[in-house]
Amino acid sequence: MTFTTNALRTAAGLLLLHSLTVLANESQEGHFVKGVTYLPSLELYTGYNDNLLYQSDEQDKKKTEFVYLVPQMGAAIEKKSRKHYLEYKAFLGQYFNSQSDDFVDHYVTAENELRLSLRNAIELNGAYSYQHEARGQGTSSGNATLIDSPIKFHYFEAELGYRYGAPGAKGQLAFSLEWNKKKYANYTDERDSSIGLTTRLKDYDLWAAGVSFSSAWRQGVNATLSYEHERKTYPFQREGSPSQDSFNHLVYAGLDWDIAQKTEGYLKLGVQDKNFLDSQREDFTGFSWATGIKWTPLRHSTISFNSSQIAKDPDQDGDYLKQTIFSVGWQHYWITHLYSQLNVGYTIDKYTGAFDFNGVLRDENLLNTSVKLAYKFNRNVEFGVLYTYNDKSSSWNNYQYNQNVYLISGKLEF
Repeated sequence: MTFTTNALRTAAGLLLLHSLTVLANESQEGHFVKGVTYLPSLELYTGYNDNLLYQSDEQDKKKTEFVYLVPQMGAAIEKKSRKHYLEYKAFLGQYFNSQSDDFVDHYVTAENELRLSLRNAIELNGAYSYQHEARGQGTSSGNATLIDSPIKFHYFEAELGYRYGAPGAKGQLAFSLEWNKKKYANYTDERDSSIGLTTRLKDYDLWAAGVSFSSAWRQGVNATLSYEHERKTYPFQREGSPSQDSFNHLVYAGLDWDIAQKTEGYLKLGVQDKNFLDSQREDFTGFSWATGIKWTPLRHSTISFNSSQIAKDPDQDGDYLKQTIFSVGWQHYWITHLYSQLNVGYTIDKYTGAFDFNGVLRDENLLNTSVKLAYKFNRNVEFGVLYTYNDKSSSWNNYQYNQNVYLISGKLEF
């Protein structure tokens, strides 16, 4: 057991006690001490999952109650010409009927902005996380029972950016250099074939360089043009299998807008060209897009829409998967402190080069929905109930599933 039930009950009691204390005093946002603003928070979730391992109807599904605890601490410094932000977050999970699936994830994020002059600014951001893939997701999709614990990995991010153009200027030019690295921490032994491959075969390094230009088109609307080049390499390779190393080019043109505090968003349309170094793998060249829209028809009601299409490397077998995502959200305040939130998402995954033993190509569709009702006592304290439903169809046996999750949540910002 990763951490004890008593510890979680203690945390829940402290959350409730401090919530009552905050309610009795004036609401506040962060604590300012000697030039630093501290932003601590704590979230607690308890609920029930009727398909923890994402198994199909033909399998014996594992059902369990669970508790999640999410403590977080942020520290911000803002001066005239610079901004710094450092954050640590932990995500602890305990499953009462499956202790082998307990986990503790860690996230560290640093963001820095230095304005050299009115028109010149530099950004330096970094992040490290130690996360898990739940059994039945990612590398173990469709094979949850072949391993006895979640798959764990390290993830690193670093980004250097330069921006030319004063805030509010008609034109802005930005350059970026980015590095990502993923390194698995267990099931890495070459002799371990229980999940069809060793996780180390999915370790990778990614370098990316990009440039973008934004120009004012009309009031509240900017025209944008961007290009990004990626180089992705996999240090380990299965003997006899073609390399997954690739180059990726993304060219987008589009718009971003913020009009009269009613609607804001972005739209990017373009072409993606993904080329593998090994000619045995199939390349991709095709249409790609990304969009996000937020519309506020009333002060107390917000509707959002997001969509994207891109070719990406699969977590398991195959050359690439073309992933198309659509999602719609609606948040509405019924009274001053009571709000509901509805989200519906649909993901289409079409794989290339991924065939099962019967020669069936892998294609999948995922429908995910969630409904939340919450009460905000003030900006520091919130309690709610949440229901999520996931329904995945797949051309491969044992890869389809449906799942219901019921939660009670509490959030406290100290």
